[in-house]
Amino acid sequence: MFSIDSYHYFAAEEGFFEAKILPFLNEKAVVFIGIPGIKNEYGGRSEELLSDWLGDEAYMFKSPAEWRKIVGNHDRMERVETWEMECFELAWKEWFATGHEYAIADKRFYETLIKPYTCFAGVYIELK
Repeated sequence: MFSIDSYHYFAAEEGFFEAKILPFLNEKAVVFIGIPGIKNEYGGRSEELLSDWLGDEAYMFKSPAEWRKIVGNHDRMERVETWEMECFELAWKEWFATGHEYAIADKRFYETLIKPYTCFAGVYIELK
């Protein structure tokens, strides 16, 4: 299973993966998730920090460590890893190059909020 830039919209609560996704996965399944995130939780103030840029959607940005907790630790899970993905700067450069109106709006926040505080979080889950 792969999820790119969507999982944080519907699955940011502890227990979601175990209750809603895990029952549908076969033995030895592998799950990769790539989502926008925050480098760390900043003392629980990440929503306040990012709200100028993200508005009401700031709550969805979680650190890789927080995503690890959210995914959980079910007995069917062999391995769960989370990390900051290395494609961050390249992905933003390509996004800005599109000239899309949202990319233009994001560009004003890149140096002050996006680059210093956010990341792309990777999640890898391997089942037994």
